[in-house]
Amino acid sequence: DDPGIDWTKMVAYSDQQDYLHKHLTIRETIDFAWNCRWGGTHARSNIDMNDPEVVEQVKQLDACRFSSTKSMELMGLEGCLDTLVGDNSTLRGISGGQRKRVTVTEMIVTGVPFYCLDELSTGLDAATTYDIVSQLSAGATLYNKVIILALVAPPPETVALFDEVILVDGGRVIYSGDIGDVVEHFESLGYKLPARMDFADWLQSLPAKDGSQYLANKDSRRGHLNSRSFSERFSQSQLGKTVLESVKRPMDKNEDMIRLYTQRENTWYDNLKLVSERELLIWLRDKYT
Repeated sequence: DDPGIDWTKMVAYSDQQDYLHKHLTIRETIDFAWNCRWGGTHARSNIDMNDPEVVEQVKQLDACRFSSTKSMELMGLEGCLDTLVGDNSTLRGISGGQRKRVTVTEMIVTGVPFYCLDELSTGLDAATTYDIVSQLSAGATLYNKVIILALVAPPPETVALFDEVILVDGGRVIYSGDIGDVVEHFESLGYKLPARMDFADWLQSLPAKDGSQYLANKDSRRGHLNSRSFSERFSQSQLGKTVLESVKRPMDKNEDMIRLYTQRENTWYDNLKLVSERELLIWLRDKYT
């Protein structure tokens, strides 16, 4: 709610559906996103462009499209950069897993500090989901970014990559915090994680009706909590109070960071030129393919 922050330029969002144009290559798709966000240059408001050495370095980075190239390499796309995206019905293109990687790369190439991804695993198998999340996790650690993933029934190995987890059931938050504390929290409510059961599957089963089977005291199944009770217990816990206090605490604004991510690189003419060139390319390829 801070009027001094333009969150649209600090947060990137990736929908669960892939909105890619079939007549563009992967490289063209990512470069377009990069150009729209940064004007095709690595010059920034926090860089001294009066220094000749810095200017030369920026020119070298621009020449090799450093940011977009590294983003594509991070997501494992370096082997098919010049392949048309396609749609696999009227135009042969990349696989479903590669499409998802391109969609994610479109988002991360913007270089913003916060990323939100909705249903990343839609249409993907467990191995591909794990691979993409693993690459995102590595990028977040390397570049100090915050990534928020919304997943339904994620595989256990994917959950293990998270630093923190938010469990939602029936529209209510039943846990939010460090992934290392989640089992202890629910065990403090009277539930027990079976010895040979993965904790991710256990967490997803707890709010359901058959979650009573995980009560430590098998004779107290009438005391099984529903989503409302789970949420209330979490809010009343010390962990829940700590989370609530941190949410209410005013954000410590870094003015330099805000200025960096909210700067405008493109003029209206630059944007018009970018879109016009892209649409002309799409029209020519659509006409002759």
